[in-house]
Amino acid sequence: MLMEKLLDSITSEMFSNLDIEKTLADRDCDPFSSNLIKTYKEIEKLKIEKGYSDEQIEENDVYRKRMFFKACDVHTYNELMGYISDDFGLIYDSIQLDYKSPWLEKLIACYLEKRVPCGDL
Repeated sequence: MLMEKLLDSITSEMFSNLDIEKTLADRDCDPFSSNLIKTYKEIEKLKIEKGYSDEQIEENDVYRKRMFFKACDVHTYNELMGYISDDFGLIYDSIQLDYKSPWLEKLIACYLEKRVPCGDL
């Protein structure tokens, strides 16, 4: 399952040469920020249109927590770990709702390549 592969991709290697401040800044600016917000809004709209069960909400929370704690085991910068956890929640929701977009595929690819997504993917 994709979520398990993504969890396995969170390793110390991902953060070894990472400039945390630059990464955070690149996530807070366009084009990353606008694409993230657009994707989030489209997924939230689908949740309303298709319905989203309590079970799906709980499972999303489980994956986000697992990712957050795993990431905290390899790095201690909580703000970045929170952002990554949010990404995992978005990816989980996209799978549940069968939502696809080129930008989301690039976001997923970054994690599978053990890179923290930021900037222009």
